[in-house]
Amino acid sequence: MQRTNLYIKNGQGFVVVFSLTNHQTFQDIKIMKEHITRVKGQLWRCPYLEASAKDRKSVNRVFIEIVREMSDSERREKRKKKGDCCAVQ
Repeated sequence: MQRTNLYIKNGQGFVVVFSLTNHQTFQDIKIMKEHITRVKGQLWRCPYLEASAKDRKSVNRVFIEIVREMSDSERREKRKKKGDCCAVQ
């Protein structure tokens, strides 16, 4: 679990996978989401995307979306930092 904590702490994005045909895997991701939230110390607004590795349906879209979310998050952080200073003449 210690190694998992390190991966979560350093991670910028996560893909959590479950099977629609195995309900237990859906229960397992709830535990993983709680663990990620606890380690990161915040609740995230995350998109829900379905993909099927078996049918090769939307797999690329999932990875494109996670990169987009990470990029948008970085941009928002940079905007916040720009507002931290002011100049008076």
